[in-house]
Amino acid sequence: MKKIFLILILLISAFMPSFSIEEKNVIRVGISNSSFSVFEHSSAEIYFFGNANILDMNSGKNIELDANNTIYTEYKNGLFKISKDDEIILDDVQGPITITSNNKIGLKGIKRKNDPACYRGMIELRGTKPDKFNIINILDMQSYLKGVVPNEMPISFGLEALKAQAVAARNYANRPNGYYANYDVCDSVACQVYYGQNSETLISNKAVDETKGIYALYNNEIILALYSSTASGISENYFDTFGKGIEDKPYLRSVADSEKLRRMDEEEFLKTSPSSFDMKSPRYRWQKEFERSYLEDILSKTLYEQSNAGFVFPKFSKEDKLSNLEDIKVLKRGASNKALEIEIKTSDKNYIVKGELAIRRIFKDKGQILSSSNFIVEKISKKEFEKENDDVIFSSDENDKKESRGIRFFKHLPYAFKFYGAGFGHGVGLSQYGAGFLSSFKYSTKELRPFS
Repeated sequence: MKKIFLILILLISAFMPSFSIEEKNVIRVGISNSSFSVFEHSSAEIYFFGNANILDMNSGKNIELDANNTIYTEYKNGLFKISKDDEIILDDVQGPITITSNNKIGLKGIKRKNDPACYRGMIELRGTKPDKFNIINILDMQSYLKGVVPNEMPISFGLEALKAQAVAARNYANRPNGYYANYDVCDSVACQVYYGQNSETLISNKAVDETKGIYALYNNEIILALYSSTASGISENYFDTFGKGIEDKPYLRSVADSEKLRRMDEEEFLKTSPSSFDMKSPRYRWQKEFERSYLEDILSKTLYEQSNAGFVFPKFSKEDKLSNLEDIKVLKRGASNKALEIEIKTSDKNYIVKGELAIRRIFKDKGQILSSSNFIVEKISKKEFEKENDDVIFSSDENDKKESRGIRFFKHLPYAFKFYGAGFGHGVGLSQYGAGFLSSFKYSTKELRPFS
């Protein structure tokens, strides 16, 4: 069991080096708004549970405040103004501004899990544009991880799985990252989900404490410890998933929970629910149907978006309109059966889409991309579709009208497309549901190692 469960990117003490790792003792986290869509702010309302100190690092001006106070910060023309109870306490200062307290610091108007956002450590305000600034939480690594682990993995998965998640998150936070100018990582899914102090739990804090200083290494270097929700029983090769313009990671290789899964053809693998460590996931196996004309409308938008990103061939322009969709074929699959290259076939033109994420994004419906690119597609007749959908979202009357007018409806075209899929996420590295499954059987983090 422990040898074949290689989906997990876990770390055990046997892989710790005899030399010291250059660990970040302090990490800088960019804080976004409640929807995680904006990292630049024009104002902020900050409150304190303890005594606070506000310092303009440029001028040296310093303000001390008692506990249970709130300040309002504005930023215009490259200058900060800070007020309390309608009284200006700092005006026309360049910053950056640092805010420290002997207790947690809250940000009014920013929600995390329906609660006000509260943070350990220090808050820094640093200008980015003449009227925009970043809010940066500066804190020690262990405290940061305590705000990450329970938000990246359900605590119900158990201590050993949470310890695996803590190691993966620690690895991610310690890898070099020069993408952001003012901080090391962001607080959204673009990096790792970080909700701060209010999201901490006893069991996830314990997982962080018990793995302190532990890393996953390859050739004595901290690895990129990727993870996703559900690997569907077989993990994917890193290079096949992220290979465009990147260097391969030899420690991120596809691993199956059993050889039986490897021997299955695509249809058997995706249309059944074979036993694996991921099988408790609600996205272990899934189905999704698109009525053809509805999918044509989606693809007309998403093919243009992904064409601009360089993943669609030939190029799909903004003026193009996809119609008469005949078929969706998988041309290339990865080791886990994930589609890495597909063909969108119409009656007059075909398009090739390359890349796991691009493929998921072209089937984006109501803002949600496809759960996984691990799928097969079947063409469905109008009769089959209506039989499967008693409460059909797409009115058959409307399509009858289209047929009578000769609009986008041809007898040889399918009425709908049905996806049979598996997994949730990119499927490389740690399978979180797999970790939770084995943790429930009392496997320890040491036993769930990723190396044979």
